[in-house]
Amino acid sequence: ARASLGTAQERRLSSDERSQLRELGFVVLRGIVPPPLVERARRAILATLAEVPGKILAAGTPAEQAAYPQVGALGSSPAIRSLLSETKVWGAVSDILGEGSVNVPGGAQVAPRFPEVLGDEDRRGSQPQGPPSRWHIDGMDRDLAAPFGVLCSIAPSDVHSPGMGNFTVFPGTHTHLCHLLRDRGADWVRGSATRPALPADPLEVTASAGDIILAHPMLAHRVG
Repeated sequence: ARASLGTAQERRLSSDERSQLRELGFVVLRGIVPPPLVERARRAILATLAEVPGKILAAGTPAEQAAYPQVGALGSSPAIRSLLSETKVWGAVSDILGEGSVNVPGGAQVAPRFPEVLGDEDRRGSQPQGPPSRWHIDGMDRDLAAPFGVLCSIAPSDVHSPGMGNFTVFPGTHTHLCHLLRDRGADWVRGSATRPALPADPLEVTASAGDIILAHPMLAHRVG
């Protein structure tokens, strides 16, 4: 379904924010979600994780299932949906895509990151942020690359330095990947062995609780 801003709050991007989104493929908007709603969402996540191990579900390929646990149906709960519907997040997304043209999402992905043992290179590789080939665009392995208009990541807790499970981006790669998709088709994105080198180094985005990261759907990214 499509909806207008409704009860959500308006948020217009500044010219500088628009320029960063256009040139780098992402922008951080500070303090968009009020602290009470952030705390509500964080408590819901922690309560779900504390219930039973079976609440931690995985989705995607076997490799993704092992690496990126997700918290089941929590993404469609009121505590998570309110981060969009009752805040300036909806206003910011509508400002980018056009008011009244945004599909109301059925839910969100809740993918907590857990601490790793220092020196454990089994998953992240020998580099602090993992090998350069570890990146994706959503939907790339399901013949549905970039199945949405804008990627919105909301920080439920502070990530003020690298190595805290930060949302990680490859700045500027949205234009590079759009050109590759146009010139080569979708076959080149299937499977990690065929993913091309990117013309940018990974950047672990820092944020405070309540900040949001808006990203172009074709921007290469990964978890930290």
